[in-house]
Amino acid sequence: EIEIVTGVQTCALPISPRSPTAGVLMEKLKDSDIDQAIIDEYEIGETLGTGHFSKVKLGINRKTGEKVAIKIIVKPTGSKIAMLKTEVDIMTKTEHPNVVKLYKVHETTTVLYLVMELLTGGELFDRIVARGHYSEDDARKLTVVMLKAVLYLHEMGIAHRDLKPENLLLKDTSEEAAVKITDFGLSKIFEIGRASCRERV
Repeated sequence: EIEIVTGVQTCALPISPRSPTAGVLMEKLKDSDIDQAIIDEYEIGETLGTGHFSKVKLGINRKTGEKVAIKIIVKPTGSKIAMLKTEVDIMTKTEHPNVVKLYKVHETTTVLYLVMELLTGGELFDRIVARGHYSEDDARKLTVVMLKAVLYLHEMGIAHRDLKPENLLLKDTSEEAAVKITDFGLSKIFEIGRASCRERV
């Protein structure tokens, strides 16, 4: 079950028409600016990645010790907010061993926090490059796993629309690590049975 919380405490970086862009705000966002509700539940660790509108921090659950990835997103404006809402809606409804798991959503007036499964094995693309080649048997097994995950998404009415090795991450660094579909930023929800082959789904 995913916990969805709307916070009442606002971030110290308000967005207004005269404010800096969300990208600049993200660059200025310090750990001390993270909403108290997140800090109360998670110890905030190192930065795992950064983007123009977001950053990902390591989080450690203060009660269980479980490590998670906390994606911190400065809320965009215009059409981008609708894309972000779709991404969150999709991740909220999915539950599959080969799709990255969303544990919790928390938001303030200006910032959205996504508490997600921590994936430490890197990109499938890098694993392929490091190995040099995949045997036919390994490639077949991987393809079957991914096709089953994509079938699951389609049966849920979800089109990822950006599947590529860079968006397939490994759970850990072991040879048997599960592959997870990530990055639903370009995904769409469609009505099953009504999607046209001419549409980019």
